[in-house]
Amino acid sequence: MAPPEGRRFAARCPQPRKTPDGLTDICMAEFRIEGIDVRLRFAADLLSDWERLLQGTQGLIRSFRR
Repeated sequence: MAPPEGRRFAARCPQPRKTPDGLTDICMAEFRIEGIDVRLRFAADLLSDWERLLQGTQGLIRSFRR
């Protein structure tokens, strides 16, 4: 999966359902940062705040690399 041409973020939001790990799989975004593939699962109500969600996740990943 890749964001559409020229876009920094794309997410899939299927109908809510329980996954094998017991978590509700609401929305999912996948991206690569500094050679790490990231799969982010989050509630649909956070979708409108995607820029903060993406920046926060990228900051967290970068902090692990220090």
